[in-house]
Amino acid sequence: MSDARLARAIALAERADYKRNGDRRHLAKICRTLDFCGVPEIGEEIAKLLTLDYKLGELRSPAIERESEAAKLKGMWLSMRGAIDKTTGEKIPDRVVMAHIGKKLGLKSSPKDGADPDAQLYRLVRQRLKRLDLL
Repeated sequence: MSDARLARAIALAERADYKRNGDRRHLAKICRTLDFCGVPEIGEEIAKLLTLDYKLGELRSPAIERESEAAKLKGMWLSMRGAIDKTTGEKIPDRVVMAHIGKKLGLKSSPKDGADPDAQLYRLVRQRLKRLDLL
């Protein structure tokens, strides 16, 4: 993705978050991301003005977090599916690969009544892969 396309994607995601919650820090992040006619200091000054009256904590961008997690999931799945066990030479089952991906992504499983937590992670990852049209 080119720098301009990435900046546009960030700006659109941050604008959506701003419209959802009204937090001007999202607009400030857009200003810091965009290049104002080759003078990035302008964006920083506007960002400061937008956030002057805030006692700010960490800014979270749900849209960007979702896209980032989807990209990580896709990358892991495409690189791990069809993996071969080095000791047996056999293909590692998708169920095992998906549970491993769930652990790597830090997904939380809440198995009921002693159910296998890996089975829950498998289901969570499988659902997300289906939403991404990767299954």
